[in-house]
Amino acid sequence: PQRLKDQGYLIYPNPFKSAFLIHHYVAPTSLKSVQVFSSVGELVWDKRFAGNANTEIWVNLNNLSRGVYILKMIYDSKTIVERIVKD
Repeated sequence: PQRLKDQGYLIYPNPFKSAFLIHHYVAPTSLKSVQVFSSVGELVWDKRFAGNANTEIWVNLNNLSRGVYILKMIYDSKTIVERIVKD
């Protein structure tokens, strides 16, 4: 998809039922960590990388309740924050 090429990543599906995929256009060697926070700021999912992240990262939030969550992707030189919705 064009959006994947433009942004370098794509998060789908959003809204999701139990899990969602973070798809990078190119292997994200500068990705340090992926974190998911609840709407009240509680860290509910955390995965760290040391230059070994795959182009596809599955995030399973099956055990969490429906609602809005904040996804934070921390790279060497930037941090990307996205809103995701569990249906």
